[in-house]
Amino acid sequence: MRYYVTIQSGDEKGPYEENEVRAWLAAGTMPRTAPTRAENEATTRPAWEVFPGVAPSLQIAANEIALVEDNPLPVGSFWLGFLFAGFCQIIALLYLLFGTAIASETRRGIKMGLIIQFVIFPLIGLFFWSLKIIATGEP
Repeated sequence: MRYYVTIQSGDEKGPYEENEVRAWLAAGTMPRTAPTRAENEATTRPAWEVFPGVAPSLQIAANEIALVEDNPLPVGSFWLGFLFAGFCQIIALLYLLFGTAIASETRRGIKMGLIIQFVIFPLIGLFFWSLKIIATGEP
């Protein structure tokens, strides 16, 4: 049997021999969701439905879904970490170094807050202090 395959641009290509399409699916060069139809059919179906043995379905087992729902990945809040670092610098630094239950965005917020507190603000202060020395001639 021969098959038509719809590519990403929406154009239908073919007909191709069944063994060619199966080889593309097995090699991973053809997406398993690509709309495919037999030469004698009018409607297309995903390739994994047309060739179930070669391209397994996208269905996920119920126990895998439950596992994902029970253990979501914590993302955290960038701004919460930033404010935490702004108001509690030393505690935030210790929490960043030794804390194990910090979400990735919160950790990024703490890092940025500490960089601004300990690097950027002192540089700005040093800049204005040097302007004062230049303007008055006294430290």
